[in-house]
Amino acid sequence: FEYSFSDFGLFDVLFFALAGGAAYRYSLRELNIAEASQHNNEHFDPTPPLAPLRAPLAFAGYTLTLMLAGLIIIGYKAERRFYSEAGLLQAKGAYQKGLREGTWQYFNEEGQLIQKGQFQQDVAHGPWEWYHAAGQLSIKQDFSYGNEHGLYTRYYEDGSVMDSGQYYYGRKCGEWREYYQNGQLLAHGHYKLNYKHGKWTYYYENGQLEAEAHYDDDDLN
Repeated sequence: FEYSFSDFGLFDVLFFALAGGAAYRYSLRELNIAEASQHNNEHFDPTPPLAPLRAPLAFAGYTLTLMLAGLIIIGYKAERRFYSEAGLLQAKGAYQKGLREGTWQYFNEEGQLIQKGQFQQDVAHGPWEWYHAAGQLSIKQDFSYGNEHGLYTRYYEDGSVMDSGQYYYGRKCGEWREYYQNGQLLAHGHYKLNYKHGKWTYYYENGQLEAEAHYDDDDLN
C-alpha cells in the first residue's frame, strides 16, 4: 500500500492553509515599534526586504487553497497501488471520492496480470479481460453497472475460442456456441434469460452430429 493524493482531505487543506498563513504573517510582516527599538539602531528599517511580495504571495496561497478544497469537494481521480508483503504489485487503479473509477488492473502473487477492466463508482462497468497464468487472454466480456452485459468470449490457453455468446444484465441470452480446442464446433443453441431454450445441436470432436435436443427454459421436451 502507498500514500497517494487521494489521502489528502479537507483537514489537510485547512492545516496547510493555517501553517502557510502563520509563516506568511511572521516572515513577511513589518516589525512593530517595540520590536524595532530592540535593535538600538536609528537607521534600522523595519520593513522586510520581501514586503512587495506580500500581496501576490497571499493571492497565490489563497487561490491554491481554494483549488485544493474545490477538488476535494467535487471529487478527483488519484492512482492507488497495492503491494504484497514480498513487494510485488497486486492491484493498481484510480479512486474518485473513495470509489474505484476508470481502469483497474489486478496481479497474482508472481506479479502476472490476471484481470483488468473498467469501474464506474466502484462497480464494474465497461470492458473487462481475464488472463491465463501464462499471460494469454482467457475471458473477454462487458459489464453494465455490475452485471455481465454484452458480448462474452472465453479462450483456451492456445488462443482458440472455447465458447461465445452474450449476456443481458447478468443472464445469458441469444445464440451461444461452444468449441473443442481444435476449433471444431461442440454445441450451439439459444438461451432465454439464462436458460437453454429451443433447439440445441451437439457434435463429436470430429465434426459428426452427436445429438439434437429441444429445451423449454432448461427443461428437455
